[in-house]
Amino acid sequence: MTASLSLKQIFEKSQLLTTHITNPELPPLDRGIDQIEHLSHDLVQNGDEKSAKIDIRAHYFLAKGGVNAQAMARHLDAVKLTATFDLREPVRDTDVDGYLRLEHQRVVAHTVEAGRCEVF
Repeated sequence: MTASLSLKQIFEKSQLLTTHITNPELPPLDRGIDQIEHLSHDLVQNGDEKSAKIDIRAHYFLAKGGVNAQAMARHLDAVKLTATFDLREPVRDTDVDGYLRLEHQRVVAHTVEAGRCEVF
């Protein structure tokens, strides 16, 4: 057996591992790393935009449950998701120093935010 043949067999066996969990009613999602990165950037950019259309039925539904939708909307508008953590440079699989630097920044930011929440 050659190495490529054994790798091919390993690949075929790995494909069989998920056959019992696939749902024939749902199409499979085959996305590459580039597609996932592009979609995540689109999600971050579109997260800043507000939807002008407000569904009045949602307000009635929340009001029945005792939720003040306007106060909740003001509270949610005050949250800035873009300022939490923004990955400006991609972390490659072999970039251990970059990963550790970014993880350190994330931990420091999380610690500061947790301390800020304890104060208020």
